[in-house]
Amino acid sequence: MAHELIGILYDDGEPPPGYLVYCPQLDVLTQGDSVEHAREMIQDAVEGVLETLPADEIGRRLSGAWSSLDDVFAEEEDYSIIEVGRFSFAVDAPVSETTVG
Repeated sequence: MAHELIGILYDDGEPPPGYLVYCPQLDVLTQGDSVEHAREMIQDAVEGVLETLPADEIGRRLSGAWSSLDDVFAEEEDYSIIEVGRFSFAVDAPVSETTVG
């Protein structure tokens, strides 16, 4: 079953430029040297989490996390949000479609 996950891309504010990307639904954080690299890294990180976590843990994380992009725009003191988007992954977990967006 495919679910849409939220990806939040941050500029770390440090030279040389670096980018953090976070998937709040699975609580996965990674980084990249460019926007494109950060996008690739979050996909790799999420795929790794989905391959290693038991289905019930994936379901628990998905059911208790943000489901709306409106939840993203909280203030961040150290980082600037530069992009918020959704991406899809196949998730074999016992969650309903209404749980995740």
